[in-house]
Amino acid sequence: MKISFLLWSLLATYIHATIARSPELFTCDFDLVNGQGNSPYQPWTRSFLSSNCLNMYDKQHTDRHMYDMYMNEALEFRKFIAAIENYEAKKSGKPLCHDKEYALNLEDRQKFYQLANLFDCYKMNNYESFLYCITEKRKELVNIINNAGA
Repeated sequence: MKISFLLWSLLATYIHATIARSPELFTCDFDLVNGQGNSPYQPWTRSFLSSNCLNMYDKQHTDRHMYDMYMNEALEFRKFIAAIENYEAKKSGKPLCHDKEYALNLEDRQKFYQLANLFDCYKMNNYESFLYCITEKRKELVNIINNAGA
């Protein structure tokens, strides 16, 4: 299955935000935000963030520990996306984003997700435990994917 790179990027961001959202627990794409929203790797201003994330983003100077935990999770998610995109490109036999299309392998993704069992993290009862768990699971996913070869 092929999907355009831009569509995949938007879909990945939406999935990341939606899956990680529960009544109490959520993740934030702090790695995509800068003051001007004019960087290729940080294309959005803070207005892009959900109200929960904006509230946490605005505490970066008063609750640095939690802000850093959210940022670390976002950076690990970025590493995961890079690993899975490279894996799927290799497996498809085409360069990454060949002709602005992206080879998505849902079967392998499901297998990787099951091996890492991200859902354990959503059983946590506080933000800190949840963020620590999801960050560690993302690292585990990257290792699983990198060791899977293509």
